[in-house]
Amino acid sequence: SSPVFANGLIYVSTLLDEDGFIFVFDQDGNVKWKVNYGKEYNDSYNGARSSVVVAGDLMYMYTGYGELVCMDASNGDKKWTKKAFEDFDGENIRWGVTETVVVNGDLVYITPGGKKNNVVALNRFNGDLVWSSAGK
Repeated sequence: SSPVFANGLIYVSTLLDEDGFIFVFDQDGNVKWKVNYGKEYNDSYNGARSSVVVAGDLMYMYTGYGELVCMDASNGDKKWTKKAFEDFDGENIRWGVTETVVVNGDLVYITPGGKKNNVVALNRFNGDLVWSSAGK
């Protein structure tokens, strides 16, 4: 994962034990706060694979296990979650999900990788499915 600069802060995703965390630093490198966003991939080559995405007052993290977590970018409070493999019939790949989500306008895009829902667009404010594109 890579650091993300937004809202005058620096956001970094990482793995501590079996849980994923986002650390938030001020521009002088001081930790302002951190949040546990849930279990992170540790089956092989463990560690956070995705970079956190900050869009306005919300941030999004997509775990190696296919869980998309939407949080308040100012304090880490969880707003909603989606489990791509359960909610959208997706499949994990050998090394875990390694993508960073895309936010465009009111949508957030992920690729669950399933035959029915290969790529999905969700309402970024509540996680509701807006559209889906089937795979082969």
